Amino acid sequence: MQVKYTVLSLLIVVSSSLSCLCSCEIETHSNGRLDGFWKLNSIDTLSTDRTADTSSSRIFWAVQANLLKTIDYDSGNTALLMRFNHNGDSLTLHSPVIDKKSITDVEIADKPLEDPSLLFPYGIQSLNEQFKVLLLNQDKMILESKTLRLHFVKF
Repeated sequence: MQVKYTVLSLLIVVSSSLSCLCSCEIETHSNGRLDGFWKLNSIDTLSTDRTADTSSSRIFWAVQANLLKTIDYDSGNTALLMRFNHNGDSLTLHSPVIDKKSITDVEIADKPLEDPSLLFPYGIQSLNEQFKVLLLNQDKMILESKTLRLHFVKF
């Protein structure tokens, strides 16, 4: 009789544990090679065929989950957060906000960005920017918008 209750108790514990494991859903995002810390090395202006060398600056795009964060460690520009969609050879950036950790004015933190000029130092020209992914591997990324071509290296 004691063995019967022990086995029954064990089955209940195992069943409850499996039920808990199955009910938990962990959300993951796989951006493949896009994930990571990218240093902006140069910006080509397509209309003039001129290149701005940014390799000595510390301008970065950080990509994780469904967020992109822009950071300029040299000029002290405000860091920005934005959502993105990455499908094959297309990358769309949208919904930028000011990263509240990079400013002291709490009133403007996490509000939608209205001034696209804050995006310009990062090679982004509009609040909703569409890029064609020309190259994306473990070391390099090249993105092209209507007006610019951005060259990154993985950091």
